[in-house]
Amino acid sequence: MQLTDSICDYWDSRSFGFSDAVVDEMRERGDDVACWVAGITGIHSGRVLDLGCGPGFFSIPLESAGYDVVGIDYSSEMVARATENAADAGVQPVFLRMDAQSMSFPNESFDLVVSRDVLWTLEHPEKAYSEILRILKPNGKALISDGNYYLHLYDPEYSQPKRMDDADNKHMRFNKDNVDFGIIEKLASDLPLSKVHRPQWDIDTVSDLGGSAEVISSKGEGSIVRRFVILVSKEVSG
Repeated sequence: MQLTDSICDYWDSRSFGFSDAVVDEMRERGDDVACWVAGITGIHSGRVLDLGCGPGFFSIPLESAGYDVVGIDYSSEMVARATENAADAGVQPVFLRMDAQSMSFPNESFDLVVSRDVLWTLEHPEKAYSEILRILKPNGKALISDGNYYLHLYDPEYSQPKRMDDADNKHMRFNKDNVDFGIIEKLASDLPLSKVHRPQWDIDTVSDLGGSAEVISSKGEGSIVRRFVILVSKEVSG
């Protein structure tokens, strides 16, 4: 757990600036989040887990749209920022500090799981997928947005400098605590998902665990996938 705790410390240190960037993003496109989630998953109501909720990018718009949302994050500072942001928005999702790799929820607790840029930060991401399938109700869905953020450390095809995009620029602009972003690259060098090609790893892992996954969208250059969205299904035969 030493690596997990070091990663948690990093996100704790970034919580205020990261929250400001996410709040700014929600102002720009928060109204579209619930429609996007419902359009892809086909789930328009029910109990939702925001896995690795951060400052509340999914939790707040989905709660506002009438979903019953629980957000979890291993960073207590991110949980605090999410709680503050939800209060400012006039909604009350439930926010808890919890490890995505070992959740305390009963089996089949949620209709839907959503997650953005969380799996790559985990020491044991296969455990997180196992937990996701465990806590989903029969025929439940998980919408996972993530990327090959540090594959360039190990794959020559990715060795070119990482491109700056709008999200990176936003987080740099709002880095009020002047956190060294190089810290997370050093930590990521020891993370398992920095060394594999995704989303193929995710698809294979979910299949091995008895679920199914399909790619909804991906961004990159040629065969290089930078970011992707996959839909995980907990299917019940018969």
